[in-house]
Amino acid sequence: MNPDGTQDSFGVAFHGDDNGNIWQDGVPIFTSDIEGMREVTLGKLVKKEGVKITDLLKISGCLRLRILVDSIDARDCLEDAIDINHSHDVEVMVNELYAANTYCSTIKGGSTNIRLMVAAQYGHGSETDYDLGNFSDQSNARTKGISLHINTADGSPVKVRLLTADAPALENQDLITYFKPQTYKVVALNQGWFYPVFNFFKDFLKHFGIKI
Repeated sequence: MNPDGTQDSFGVAFHGDDNGNIWQDGVPIFTSDIEGMREVTLGKLVKKEGVKITDLLKISGCLRLRILVDSIDARDCLEDAIDINHSHDVEVMVNELYAANTYCSTIKGGSTNIRLMVAAQYGHGSETDYDLGNFSDQSNARTKGISLHINTADGSPVKVRLLTADAPALENQDLITYFKPQTYKVVALNQGWFYPVFNFFKDFLKHFGIKI
């Protein structure tokens, strides 16, 4: 739920509880008695024409989950290709990721031990690529233990914004992996009181077609 009371819409959504049970689009897929990482393989995710989507892949409240995705084409999505909220011990591996309007991914809500690996990122978010520790309706805890292994297809810098979050581990900052040595631009902001208030009004105004 957004600060203004409206509800986001998702392409594929994974939801978990504190016991470790996981549902995919409302259907139970893993129970808490399964030990270790639980793995899901997805094909190509793309927004359906004429459907308004905020996030193409949503992961909320999940524990011990690995998702392998062939392609995420979020070019027409309003916010994220991947939104991870209040989740722990999660790994997402993507062959191709096309940036959404605002971000490639948001990781928030006190999430811990999250790893994102993207073999080829196409395009960039309008605000940043990877947004860590933004406003969450589930938890205001600090987001930490994040690892990023991102390759932009054109070799352009990956943009990372830190709000209520620790600096991520940048696995391939100095390594030649799929394309060329990847560079990152990490901007740390002192959140204080400003960003919760700013995000509240930004989310409120966007539903009236006003962008700030």
